[in-house]
Amino acid sequence: MKKIAAILALAIFFISLIPISIADENDAQKERLDAKKEKLKEAEDLRKDKVRAIKVSKDELLKERNFAELSKERLEKLSNLDRTRLEEFSNLNSAELKSRLEKIKIVKVDAKLEFRKRIVAEQRIALAEERFNDAEERLHEAKEKLEKRRKLLLEAKSSGDEGAIIEHAKQGLLRAADAIISHLEKVKSKAQESEDLSEEEANEIVADIDAKIAEINDAKAAIEAATTKEDIREQAKKINAAWKRIKVKAEQHARNLINGGIRGILKRSEALERKLDRILAEMEERGIEVAGIEEKVAEFSDKVAGARENLKQSNEKFKEAKSTGVDEDRKSLLEEAKTLAREAHNALKEAHNILKGIVREIKAVYKEADFEEEEELVEVVEEDEQEEDQQVEVEVEGLLTEEQQSTLDSLVSSLQEAKTSAEIEIEAEVEDGQVKVKKEVEGTLTDEQQSLVDELAVSLETAESKVKTKIETEFDADDEEEELEIEND
Repeated sequence: MKKIAAILALAIFFISLIPISIADENDAQKERLDAKKEKLKEAEDLRKDKVRAIKVSKDELLKERNFAELSKERLEKLSNLDRTRLEEFSNLNSAELKSRLEKIKIVKVDAKLEFRKRIVAEQRIALAEERFNDAEERLHEAKEKLEKRRKLLLEAKSSGDEGAIIEHAKQGLLRAADAIISHLEKVKSKAQESEDLSEEEANEIVADIDAKIAEINDAKAAIEAATTKEDIREQAKKINAAWKRIKVKAEQHARNLINGGIRGILKRSEALERKLDRILAEMEERGIEVAGIEEKVAEFSDKVAGARENLKQSNEKFKEAKSTGVDEDRKSLLEEAKTLAREAHNALKEAHNILKGIVREIKAVYKEADFEEEEELVEVVEEDEQEEDQQVEVEVEGLLTEEQQSTLDSLVSSLQEAKTSAEIEIEAEVEDGQVKVKKEVEGTLTDEQQSLVDELAVSLETAESKVKTKIETEFDADDEEEELEIEND
């Protein structure tokens, strides 16, 4: 009976998905690089506005560095850096500077997308919002009914009415299942309307949520067929285990949505510095000055840089959380990811407030300033050294023991060290007290790697609920060939 009461007291997991927004009045932001006139002539193929955007204040920042040996391509990369990164680069020695610039890519952005990953039709957005509101209403209703059934169950228990106990327990479990489904529908609707997810990313989330809704619907059918307290207790255990696993996955999907939204704001904020630099260059040409404006733009750039770093760390923590099945570790990592994302969002809000002041001051002295003029949109991408030629994705759904997690980590490390490209999926399903373990492997594994796969699969035969581990590794073939050549030498 304690298990039945516990399942009826399930705390429904909520994730706030209120859209994050920064005022849209400006489109882009960029770094104006100071350099000598003779140095700028070497990059005359760059846009004229990039050249004019180089200010004396930037020259003061860079005068201690000798950029004479830099190619036009590297100069172009520098000209696209924001103030904060440019200042960081100015402190590097020649070798470090060239190394960092090699990792920089300037990617042209589709002006129609404006840093969005896709365009969702207004009708689809409206429909998704309607579904979200409907799901939220159903969730509220399910929670109310769940609480009502809990009270009725306690009354039936006090009176010793076995029939009423079974009925109220069944109805309570069904309402709990409805609440889970409604919560999943909310996350699903947000994925469907999000323009910060690619079509592929959105489809993957929707497909995963649909599979989990189907799983809960199957559980509902089993609950309705239950006739004894033992049956109810068994179904309560299954629902509880499913919810523990599903709510983690739902939170991960929501984190994808939230961090994707912050990324979009960040990219638009980075681009805004370019627009400001164009306008400030125009003001300089006209002899229009605003006291302290450079300092304010630098402060804006610092806030955006802080948000960029926090978001990067948040994504790293989020990736770590997805790759562990140890409950406490996963909770801790997800909490860190949320905290860092919140800090990134707050930094962008502060940057926006600074931006509003900058725009006000500019408009007060330069009424011809055109903040709506279209700019060439570019994205500065700095490749992570460890991800340039390799890709490793690990995802765990369900719970692992520390020993099982250690085996999984050893397998991933072995795949990385040997640069083995592979797809490995191991899944444990629990049905009627029996555990069935499936494993699928694509790619050629070493004996050590195959042994670790087998070890992990065997250990999952004792799983108490569904567990799924998925590893995808992809390495550049050129690296593997080079490694073989070295070994042969």
